[in-house]
Amino acid sequence: MKETIIRYAVSFIVPYLIGSISFSIIITYLISKKDIRGMGSSNAGGTNVMRNMGKTAGISVMVLDLLKSFAAVMLIKVWFSEKDVIFYCLAGLACVLGHMFPLYFKFKGGKGVACGAGMALAVDWRVFIVLISVFLLITLISRYVSLASVLAATSYPVSVFIFIVLNGNYKVNYPILTTILAVASAGLVIFMHRENIKNLIKGTERRLGRKKS
Repeated sequence: MKETIIRYAVSFIVPYLIGSISFSIIITYLISKKDIRGMGSSNAGGTNVMRNMGKTAGISVMVLDLLKSFAAVMLIKVWFSEKDVIFYCLAGLACVLGHMFPLYFKFKGGKGVACGAGMALAVDWRVFIVLISVFLLITLISRYVSLASVLAATSYPVSVFIFIVLNGNYKVNYPILTTILAVASAGLVIFMHRENIKNLIKGTERRLGRKKS
């Protein structure tokens, strides 16, 4: 019992601390000595960095955010020989929380899209393929990154349930709780896009590539 509690604690605390490393804030400061949270949409994410600091900086932030969550979940996989997927989903959720509410940057971070993609890749590559396919397809069709992000997030718990919970190749001791953790991760990303959703409904959301008027 004590060992299990320790595993849950480690699976949450360590990924949260890794997720709290905000590359958008760090890279923007290194380039301009400014805080990205005071620029553009005020979001500490790759899209806002791209719009204000250029494509190279924005893409760099997205890649690093993806890699940090991938590394956080993979670290838990390596540490724990017992391959119960609930620890992976918990680690992913914690890393996303750290990205959104970073301990090192006054708990004001990004929306967790690239971070969520890295989490999905570490949990199961098929889940990642579904997420990235939904994101790219919706972005290409609509040019709304926010809409693509919300729909990709929605596909995460569905994919986890299909490829992991229902798949006999995984050890899933707590299928309901594992699914709930996946739903929570998706819910957080959707919640962080609440203003974008309002703008989408009103028709005022900015499309990708459109300059602010």
